[in-house]
Amino acid sequence: MMANDIKTTLTDRMAASESFSISLDESTDLSDKAQLAIFLRGVDKEFIVTEKLLALQTFKGMTTGDDIFNEVQRVFTDGIADFIQIKNKPLSELNDPKWIYDLALLVDLTGYSIDLNFELQKQGQSVNDLYSHLKGFQNKIRLWEAQMLSGNSYHFTTLSAYENISYAQYAEEFKLLSEQFPNTFRDFKNVEDCFNLFATSTKSNAQNALIHLQMELIEIKENSLLKSKFEDVE
Repeated sequence: MMANDIKTTLTDRMAASESFSISLDESTDLSDKAQLAIFLRGVDKEFIVTEKLLALQTFKGMTTGDDIFNEVQRVFTDGIADFIQIKNKPLSELNDPKWIYDLALLVDLTGYSIDLNFELQKQGQSVNDLYSHLKGFQNKIRLWEAQMLSGNSYHFTTLSAYENISYAQYAEEFKLLSEQFPNTFRDFKNVEDCFNLFATSTKSNAQNALIHLQMELIEIKENSLLKSKFEDVE
């Protein structure tokens, strides 16, 4: 953590802020060690922005969501509480188990979202591959909803570290997410039949295909050379 004089200066500046926020940046240094930088940003009445480095934590080995969560929670408790108290604002969030549980769930869910983002950014994929990743993620959301209803948080390791959690509430959140997620990619859903046709052209029924593609589909299915090349790509 920072020296006392720097900490005092930062505390005074943030105490004058009307609002403040925290941002995180995790990267690897030249020695291949993970570094987590925790920044604090505040805005005062004159709309002057103050941004300072609150903490820089080095991790050994692989950095997990649990590691980041625990470090942020520690900094919240040890550092940020000081200037919040100066501003005479309540510390209910820092002492509220429900707030901590929500943060833990968000850490795990953010990890899954990052994984999905990486999958979508991989090179050499077809649009059908991208849509498969999206459908897979939606099915995961449905799985999480069902498991939360039964009190199972196996896939949420950060949240599982806590006890006496009302999982039914999170099941409702996942139900809402499951309903909203397809709306973000509804354009893909509108052309899902085309994706399926593209992926299984040699096995599709021409009578069920879009009318302007039926003739070409028959030619592909009856052309041994094209059929062989298509199956090689598969």
